[in-house]
Amino acid sequence: MKSTVVIEINNQFLKLIAAKPSLKGPQILRLAVKSVTGLSDEDLAKAIPQLLKELGLSPSPLIVSFPRNLSTVRNLRFPSADPNEISGMIDLHVGRQVPYAKEDIISDYQILGTDEVGYAKVILAIVQREALKRIFNILDQVRLSPEKVELGTYGVWSRVLFSQKNLIRSDELYLLLDIDRDFTDFIIFSKDNLLFSRSITLGQEEMGEEIKRTKFVGEIKQSLVIFQGEETSKKPAKIFLSGAQAGIKEMSEFLNKELNLTVEVITAFQNLSLSKNITKATSAVPEGVSISGVTGLAIDTTREKITFSLPEIQVRSQIKKRTRQLVTLGSLLTYILAVICGLFFGRMYNREAYLRGLRERFEKIKQETDSLAQKSREINIIKGRLDIQSSALKYLYEIHKLVPEEIILNAITFEEADKMVLRGQAKEMSNVFEFITVLEGSAYFQKIESKETRKKKIKGREVSEFEISCPLIR
Repeated sequence: MKSTVVIEINNQFLKLIAAKPSLKGPQILRLAVKSVTGLSDEDLAKAIPQLLKELGLSPSPLIVSFPRNLSTVRNLRFPSADPNEISGMIDLHVGRQVPYAKEDIISDYQILGTDEVGYAKVILAIVQREALKRIFNILDQVRLSPEKVELGTYGVWSRVLFSQKNLIRSDELYLLLDIDRDFTDFIIFSKDNLLFSRSITLGQEEMGEEIKRTKFVGEIKQSLVIFQGEETSKKPAKIFLSGAQAGIKEMSEFLNKELNLTVEVITAFQNLSLSKNITKATSAVPEGVSISGVTGLAIDTTREKITFSLPEIQVRSQIKKRTRQLVTLGSLLTYILAVICGLFFGRMYNREAYLRGLRERFEKIKQETDSLAQKSREINIIKGRLDIQSSALKYLYEIHKLVPEEIILNAITFEEADKMVLRGQAKEMSNVFEFITVLEGSAYFQKIESKETRKKKIKGREVSEFEISCPLIR
């Protein structure tokens, strides 16, 4: 059965769901939630194909839902609306957001728009390379290649948008709480954007205790304060509560009382079309487990989401794609050759004429294949000679290393092809000259020139504004 299959692997459960489009909207075909507590990665790898076989599924495509509690999400602002510049600035800033080396993390982001002063608003998600690599290794053991690895938070959001679209207005903000066994995904969203997410380390297991419920509400209030401090002071119009069904009604009443907001409970299969074969499976889902993330990703495959991928997996995917193309080309050439041979067998009456015609055809095909091979070699040569040393990121990274704490850079501009202009502020004029001295000692810049310096008062504090021209050394 061909369908979109979504899988999530965490320390406690293996979640798997399959869906396909229908005239009545997305239909859930298969569903399974299996406890994997204490299982090794090898045992997990064995469990996945067995589960797929039991459900009668052929995962094409296969999407992986990455758990929210294993990722870090940040809201950032950048002084540019250019996507290329934003990408470069994120590459410089991403290492500062988590206590890991840059080579040990994988990240992706979405641009949410611009604020009132023209700064780009960005939501950035970061995961540890090893956590992502573990998932790929498990799937690779059973020859499964995921098409995408998507942040589960986007599935939770899509699930609510689908089932509650009549209650969501375009001019309002909403709070979404998806409670899983060991954590809660705190989400602020509008009809068009997922604006903010925070993982709260309290899940369904702790909700039975009064003290933990009180602490949970405190975490929600703190998260609201963080969001309103970073984004907007606007209060959410409503709370949507989804995820684990155990005690969800009591929790909704508790939240309504503590937060003074209307709480809308979303059951696991509310407003979803279910196949006949899934009835028993729905009752087998543990009440303390959330399937919102995998469900949302399965029913909404077109919305742009934050995704993660390892560079080596991308290379492998490209190689597989090229291999398929070559196989297709080879099959086509074989077919053409067979047709040519058939024509020659029918038209040629003697061995010499047949061989001569066959050689002519062979030479023609050889020229075509040689041309393709030559183009392939040229592409490889071009790739090999892409000069990463001339990349603007090299100079931005050098500035990032050299700029002292006393200097604040407001703008970095590349003028023409061989010059970078730095504009910013410093506490003292001496800091500017010290910064120039540092730049002069770099192997990337030459003939540093201070084009403009001046004193200025900002919020009662005097600062020195400067503009420095840095010709580049290629």
